[in-house]
Amino acid sequence: MSSASRLSELASIISENTKKLEEYLASINHPLPSLDPGAPLALMLPEEITVYQETALDAATELRALLLGPIGILQYQAEHNLLIGLQAINKFKLYDFPPGEERTFAQLADQSGVDEDFVRRMIRQAKTSYIFKEPKPGVVAHSAASSAIGMVPLLSQWLGMVSEELYPAASRSIDAQIKWPGSQEPNQTGFNIAHNTDEPTYKAISADPRRAQQFADAMTLFQHSPGMEPSYFVNNYDWSGVSKVVDIGGSHGIVMQELASKVPTIECVVQDVAKVVEEGKTQVPKEISDRVVFMEHDFFTPQPVKGADVYFLRWIFHNWSDKYCIDILRNLVPALQKGARIIVNEFCVPPPGVLTPFQEKPLRSFDLVMLELFNAKERGGEEWAALFHAADEHFVFKGVQFPKGSKLAIIEACWEGEDSS
Repeated sequence: MSSASRLSELASIISENTKKLEEYLASINHPLPSLDPGAPLALMLPEEITVYQETALDAATELRALLLGPIGILQYQAEHNLLIGLQAINKFKLYDFPPGEERTFAQLADQSGVDEDFVRRMIRQAKTSYIFKEPKPGVVAHSAASSAIGMVPLLSQWLGMVSEELYPAASRSIDAQIKWPGSQEPNQTGFNIAHNTDEPTYKAISADPRRAQQFADAMTLFQHSPGMEPSYFVNNYDWSGVSKVVDIGGSHGIVMQELASKVPTIECVVQDVAKVVEEGKTQVPKEISDRVVFMEHDFFTPQPVKGADVYFLRWIFHNWSDKYCIDILRNLVPALQKGARIIVNEFCVPPPGVLTPFQEKPLRSFDLVMLELFNAKERGGEEWAALFHAADEHFVFKGVQFPKGSKLAIIEACWEGEDSS
């Protein structure tokens, strides 16, 4: 198909699907998307309607690439200046005035203690991405995006984490590959070079209370985004025959609380570091507190809970390179009885060509974040199977389930060796 006919086809796809989306929003009296303050912060759509949104975005992404051309695609991928602007807006709280009001550049400079020319340049650059408006020269007003920074809990922390931790790490990750080619060590990363530290990322960040809180808040925001809810796992797995589950690295036990509430016969053990365990104990509802218990445990040491039916790990392996993931799995073996299940709840990257570029880009971006911070990775189905096999030939890979609407897959293996307990 020629580019000319493809341009028209993509324009039609965008038109048809946005019309269907508008009709749905009108049918439920939902406000239409807008770039003005007060607009819906996100479109929370049922899956059968989300397809219109995603199809339009897929087509718009391809249309933009065609209109830019090869050189334009390469030039316009350089978004580092947007990150500089966002960092300045966030760090100096340039967003800190009420929606509906206006501020001059001079007023924002005064309230932030930053040079006026700097403020003007940061905001005008951000404005090209629909962050802030300039209704008349020298006067700043909020857009929907800029007002959201002050309205959405933890969004400022997310922007701080991305600009202060991820961006510097990304910028030095090629240097890390040159210095430590193919390294699987968590302290030989772009993060280490960028922040001039020999400590692994989590340890380095945790040494600074402000950075530690910012990182934790950013992860909380992300884990509460649509498609990350524990219910996708709890409601889409067959719990028949399961009486005991060990949640390894389970934080405050959110998943196990939901599981215990759903299945009244299941006993849950949540394992994490001492501080998290003590916090978690205070957050369990009284009615399930006898079936959701906490235990301090380091998953790089032998598993102390023997004979459980399920050993569950959610968002653990993607923080570690293969050699360390194999170590985590091998430390389960002394506790396993024949038939025990190991269930992993993480991203599972589809093979190339399954997703559109718009759909695939976030997964590939997460994969690079794991490289930049930990020398770790997001894995596909074949990589998950290979990981279990490398840990022990008695781990039998059972496959991957993709619950409808979930961002995280259910990845399962079974222990077919003799009882180790």
